[in-house]
This record gives sequence, structure tokens and C-alpha cells, in this order.
Amino acid sequence: ALEVLHWSCDDVCRFVAQLGLEKYTPEFTVNKVNGGKLLDLDGAKLKAIGIQNHTDRSLLKKRIKDLKGRLEKERKAIEKESRLKAKMMQRTGRR
Repeated sequence: ALEVLHWSCDDVCRFVAQLGLEKYTPEFTVNKVNGGKLLDLDGAKLKAIGIQNHTDRSLLKKRIKDLKGRLEKERKAIEKESRLKAKMMQRTGRR
């Protein structure tokens, strides 16, 4: 999930196409939407870049929300692993 933060505009267009919404790739291209920008899109912003169809906006919002959820889950797992490693280092250092 973390790779979405590094997606290029082409990666975002592939993601949109995988959702069956390839007709909107020009809107994402013109607006230079990369992974970071994609995660910031809400309904109003999607409409502003040209996604006029409510059903299509809803699908995109849901998938963006899914991406954000996976990203957050992965971030928390990395933080937890980092804390565990720090604890292990402290215990090892005490002996």
C-alpha cells in the first residue's frame, strides 16, 4: 500500500482503468494526479477535475478510501515493528 505514495500519473491512470473508468484518464492526466494527489481527492475535487457522473465518483471515492485504509494499516504495522525492534535493542543493550 505504501507504493501508492510514489505512484506517477501513469500509475494512477492504470488504477482508474482497472476500475473500468478509463474514460477519465485524460482528466487525471491533465490535472497531473499522482499517488499523493489521488489520496487527497474527495467528491468535490473529483467533480472539479471532471468526474461528473455520481456513480463513477462514488466508486472512485470508495477505492480511494480503501487505499487510505490499507496505507494506514501498513503504516501502523511498520510503527509497531519499529517499536518492537527498539525494545529488543534496549533489552539486548542492558545485558
